[in-house]
Amino acid sequence: MPRRAASAQPLPYGFTEVPNCERSPPLGASLVEAPASRARWLAIAPEMKGLCDEAVKRRALKLLARGARARSAAASAGAPLYEAYIADRLDLDDPLKGLVVRQRDKGWLQGFITHTTFTTWTPHFAWDSQHHASGLKGLVGTGRKLDHGVGRPQRTPLPSPRPQSTQHPRSCKDRPSLAAPPSAGAEPRSPEPAASLEPLAEGLERCARSGDWRSTGIVWPRVAEISLLAALGCGDWLVSVVLEELARDDAYDFCVVCATPGAATFYERHGFLRVGAIARYIDNDGAAPAPAAEPGDDAREAPAVKPWQAYRHWAWGDEHRDSLRTNHGEPSYMMARRVDRRSGAAEKRGDALLRQRDQRLSIKCPRLAPGSKVPPTASPPPPPPRAPPRADPAAAAPAAAAAPAPRAPAAPARPPPPPPQPRAKAGGGARPPGRAAAAAAAVALTSPPTKKPAARKPAAAPGAAKKPKSHKKKEAPPPPPKQYKPASRKRKLEPAAPPPKRAPRRAAAVAAKEALKVSAAP
Repeated sequence: MPRRAASAQPLPYGFTEVPNCERSPPLGASLVEAPASRARWLAIAPEMKGLCDEAVKRRALKLLARGARARSAAASAGAPLYEAYIADRLDLDDPLKGLVVRQRDKGWLQGFITHTTFTTWTPHFAWDSQHHASGLKGLVGTGRKLDHGVGRPQRTPLPSPRPQSTQHPRSCKDRPSLAAPPSAGAEPRSPEPAASLEPLAEGLERCARSGDWRSTGIVWPRVAEISLLAALGCGDWLVSVVLEELARDDAYDFCVVCATPGAATFYERHGFLRVGAIARYIDNDGAAPAPAAEPGDDAREAPAVKPWQAYRHWAWGDEHRDSLRTNHGEPSYMMARRVDRRSGAAEKRGDALLRQRDQRLSIKCPRLAPGSKVPPTASPPPPPPRAPPRADPAAAAPAAAAAPAPRAPAAPARPPPPPPQPRAKAGGGARPPGRAAAAAAAVALTSPPTKKPAARKPAAAPGAAKKPKSHKKKEAPPPPPKQYKPASRKRKLEPAAPPPKRAPRRAAAVAAKEALKVSAAP
């Protein structure tokens, strides 16, 4: 299916100067636009991409201001939507509905949301929150709001260990007079769970689906999908309006969204739960054998398929495994909720919300005002060189016969005369300009410096009185006082005399012994 080309006009403003929407009152000084055609959506695709990038940046900065680390803030903010993904959704979604929020005075984009009918592009897809490939069992205990029954074993009706006594009945159903007689060969049937306690995966799997995954996709007519969403302070209002519109439409029973882990808390505020989605992709290489067929599989599929794995939204059923990792990354974070019919106080709140939407829609959208920070736009690539047209030999023969004979080539023109050379001076030849400049510089360096001429006084105006000369001699300025340096108070230390040499202790002891011996002799 050929893709429609989006508008390539540069944006006249930068999203760093777009203010956030006011929350009280809702939307503040902003208006709402509902694009009526697909061409209008494609025309604002560059604005949608710029808004996605700016929303992710502001989300990361907000987390950093709260004290989060840089790595965790970037992971929680998530990655912005790819430009190719936005173009595909605007081109292939059918029907394509949504709202756009703009600034009232300048027309700058502040938010957008689109919703359509859920469509898959793989032949083997299932909603299953209990399957190990869905990854929901690993999220038990993390604080995330998961589908009902995740992490709990499936309940199966087990026979009672002992029959209940009729002497002490526990309820009216146990009394033989009120209990219905069991039919022959009938199996005990467990009571059906309430709609609020039924797992969302089971309800979604029972929905009807039809279509060819190779051309139109497999369409789920009873399931709506929020396909694109980005906003600067008005995301809650946009999602609330879309859910209210779906509640007034009897065509949908469920609403799903492919979220990111960082945006999970945002959707949980609006009643969405994490639900399991699994798929099997066709193995083009044929390296893995086909797994055992299951009840929901299509028997006409001849190529081998891979085992069940986590679903990646907007991926083809025969996409290569390397393409799944490179282009789609981690498995999709699918969330779903039921479309509840409004009544009572909820219906009154919904009516007030829709009145706000209608009031904003009635305001005329202004033209885009240029901003002071225009984003840089990449220059378009040069067009490829065109090949010269091929000459037809059949048509070239009569044209060559009718053409006149070519003229002889003209004689080449005479070359221009050389420039005149400088005349040689007496005593030497002509100096090149470089040598003359060097000689002039050497003369300037060796010559004594010239005295600077004295400044001339301006001539006196005619008729002006002359100032009389004073006969007083000019006194010479007093000499500067002598600066006496104070004498240093430090005394010069004379070198100390060296200490007398002392005999070693052993020699002194020996001399003392000899002296005692001499004095003791008779």
